[in-house]
Amino acid sequence: MTASLLYFSAVIVIACPCALWLATPTALMVWTGKWAENWILIKWWEPLEKLCKVNTIIFDKTWTITEWKPVVTDIVGVNGYDEDEILPLGVALEAKSEHPLAEAIVNYGKAQKLTKLGTVNKFQAVPGKGVQWEIGGKKYYLGTKALLADKNITIENLKEMEQLESEWKTVMLLANDTEMLGMVAVADTVKASSAGAIARLKKAWLIIYMITGDNERTAHAIARQVWIDHVMAQVLPQHKASKVKELQDQWYIVAMVGDGINDSPALTQADIGIAMGSGADVAMESGGVVIMKNDLNDVLHAIQLSKETMGKIKQNMFFALFYNTLWIPIAAGVLASWGLTLKPEFAGLAMAMSSVSVVLNSLLLKFFHPRKKNWISLFAPVIMTIVFLTFFWNFAKLGGGQDVSSLRIPAELKTEINNFLIDNPNKIWFTAIENAVSNARDNVAIPWDDYRVLRKPKITLKANISWIPKLFIGNDNSVDGVKIIEWTGIMNSDGAQMLIGYKEAAMMRREWLFKKPWDSLSNFFGLDKVKIVWILAPTNTLLDDVHIMNNRGFAWLQIKESLLLVETAFDAPELYYFYTQDTIPSKMKNVINSKKPIYTIDDKSYAAIYLGYDVAQEMKNAKEFSKLFDIIEEDGTEFIIAWLPKKTFTLLDMMHFIPRKSN
Repeated sequence: MTASLLYFSAVIVIACPCALWLATPTALMVWTGKWAENWILIKWWEPLEKLCKVNTIIFDKTWTITEWKPVVTDIVGVNGYDEDEILPLGVALEAKSEHPLAEAIVNYGKAQKLTKLGTVNKFQAVPGKGVQWEIGGKKYYLGTKALLADKNITIENLKEMEQLESEWKTVMLLANDTEMLGMVAVADTVKASSAGAIARLKKAWLIIYMITGDNERTAHAIARQVWIDHVMAQVLPQHKASKVKELQDQWYIVAMVGDGINDSPALTQADIGIAMGSGADVAMESGGVVIMKNDLNDVLHAIQLSKETMGKIKQNMFFALFYNTLWIPIAAGVLASWGLTLKPEFAGLAMAMSSVSVVLNSLLLKFFHPRKKNWISLFAPVIMTIVFLTFFWNFAKLGGGQDVSSLRIPAELKTEINNFLIDNPNKIWFTAIENAVSNARDNVAIPWDDYRVLRKPKITLKANISWIPKLFIGNDNSVDGVKIIEWTGIMNSDGAQMLIGYKEAAMMRREWLFKKPWDSLSNFFGLDKVKIVWILAPTNTLLDDVHIMNNRGFAWLQIKESLLLVETAFDAPELYYFYTQDTIPSKMKNVINSKKPIYTIDDKSYAAIYLGYDVAQEMKNAKEFSKLFDIIEEDGTEFIIAWLPKKTFTLLDMMHFIPRKSN
């Protein structure tokens, strides 16, 4: 019942989804800060998910790719008109038009110190085509070929117009209500960052479009300057949204980048709208992302940061779910037979560490730099996974089966266990020194198929357990009434076989000495092979720490030291080890003074006795002694307490160490 409750507690603790709640919010907090650092603003969280999926970007030409500071470069008259007659008509637009192209003409006229011809009346803007107005009752038009075609005005000098357009100049046609008067060519300047930014976007495998109301020749001329292959020219403002929709219908995920009032419908239609910070308020309201520095490189930076953030969120989900999924079966005791369990306190620590891993992983976004690879963010999650798995693995190994210190068994069974341990022969091994191994078989002839080794026995154990005592009991059976939690058959005299106590089995599994019953241990204390038959259930007695070996194997077990087990009125028998200078356990060599087995006080001699930690605590509690060098009596012999020990968490804590001569 106790073990079940411990397993239940561990599962409840490790299954807590705290890290799952942190996975997305922590990444979003760092992501928002990094966007602000790069002068990129967002209005809601939706752009995060959409930006990392974008595969097509449409750039509006005006104020996005170009500076949109147009200047007049050419004025060409037709039908007998010259510059001096055409320019004053353009200057007349000053009072009415706010269009940058009209403003360029007005500014040019001002530079020439011209004055306007008269009052402009009935001014009207024709969206996407141009403007019309009256001066002195006569109508004038300034705009595109489409505007003149609508008014049934013949377009003159097409060849020169095409030449100007091929030089990426915007050509505006000036006419009255009967004939074309001339043309005004205006050139815009491409932003210094546009070509490099678009080249980087194309390297990121994004499809780039430019959309403009300019004619085909001008649009393609500008597109060639910035390495854009796909151009949508002569698109009226009201048709920009439909062009975006056409691409979406072809399963493209479209981002629209613009800044003008006429870009707002397209920004709204696109999967993600990106507005330039210098643009109209309506455009910024329509876009989900605002590029404050008006640098097209920030479009790529926004996409890069969104991809990295989504990657972090997915990694955080992995950290939040992977550890829980992996460790819930271990906490539930599914792998207890392999010596892997999680105590509730370790489960709590593991759960907290998964939350720590999520937070740390999110903070790696702070190392994002738009022009550099974030190598720390790439490799750190792998390193964290390895580190945390190592920690968790050690937690599971330290668990090694649940704590059974509070386990209680019937008094009759405890007596049966104590009698079994006392009545049967035992051998104990402390260290890998040669004197701990008997050489009795060196000259014995052994059949080739005997289960024992045909060479001098060699004992090898891992360094971290080489000093831990190993207690062996010789018997072909276990204690009646003790349950078996793992087994493969019945122990018999067929070769060397043994049963292992619960705690000892857990320790051996942690050290990968075996995995399951019926595994064989090779070169085991002089035996060629020893099969593990049973794993005993926990009893919270000395039995949990012993190996019970069948009589055949025990007889040839190459260990010569043993313990004296004495029945007491307490729950456990007393363990006495009689040492010589050559048989002191390695852990005790710095404690036991083999050269001083006898202390003389007031002409009276006392044999030295060294006590294990648990024994010393029990005797102190029973008021048998209080301090170092007190005198105690054991079976009619007086001893002097020669050492007050530290706890080793092994059998050493339960033992009395007495010089062999005093026995």
